[in-house]
Amino acid sequence: MKFIKTSVLLALMAIASISINAQFKLAQWPALQTFHGVMSETFHPSEAGKL
Repeated sequence: MKFIKTSVLLALMAIASISINAQFKLAQWPALQTFHGVMSETFHPSEAGKL
């Protein structure tokens, strides 16, 4: 039983670590604002039917 609890705890810690690491890398992406600008210029008009 202790082995199962330890395994579950380690798995949860690994998942949390991966999630936090992904958010950190996204925050340091230098072209994020440029990417967002291009995506919003194309997505929002298509959303309104103005292609």
